[in-house]
Amino acid sequence: NATRLSYSILGEADNFFSEITEAKDAHQSSLIWISNTNRDAASILANTPARVVIISQDTVVNDFCSLASVVLTKDPRLMFCRLMSLLYDKPHTFEQVSQLEKHKSSAKILAGVCLAKNSFLGACTIHENAIIYPDVSIYDNVTVGKNCVIHSGSVLGVDGFGIAKAKNGHYEKIIHIGSLEIGDNVEIFANVSIARGTLSKTKILEGCKINNNCHIAHNVFIGKNT
Repeated sequence: NATRLSYSILGEADNFFSEITEAKDAHQSSLIWISNTNRDAASILANTPARVVIISQDTVVNDFCSLASVVLTKDPRLMFCRLMSLLYDKPHTFEQVSQLEKHKSSAKILAGVCLAKNSFLGACTIHENAIIYPDVSIYDNVTVGKNCVIHSGSVLGVDGFGIAKAKNGHYEKIIHIGSLEIGDNVEIFANVSIARGTLSKTKILEGCKINNNCHIAHNVFIGKNT
């Protein structure tokens, strides 16, 4: 019920597992999941010792361990994702920003924001329940939406790489006075840099997930749930 996904069960309806493992590492107390795109799904199911197997409802099931529970669902990956969150998602160990800390910063920090030590906040806005991990820098003219997670080492609102070449061959930097807007429920992983706009905005819409070590250039627009 915790996964909130529809499913049916073949085999043992009342069963147990002690850990979630990859299929290749399965043992008699494992839960495993098999991707919709795995062409060997039926063979893996027939030969695995795992106690619980999550598999596509479209899989033709011919054989499986007599002690196993086979969970048939439309999207095994999504069910696996939600089980991992349910079982292993641990709360962070740093606290919400105190009223005193808010007064020390030029940032506008709304309710429920958790800010780790060694992070820098300029004149930015951090909306409700955002989580900012250690060693994050958020420059001026940046807005971070509700429920965002910003991982260590990321820099938001950095100058864009804009230059002009003078007649003498020297490069001159173009000052960036734009902004960066990050929507709600965005997760930015470690060591990501995102540049603010030159004159307008760099925009990351709600629900986006940005992997480690990425750079998002100035004036970029990234759509919802990318």
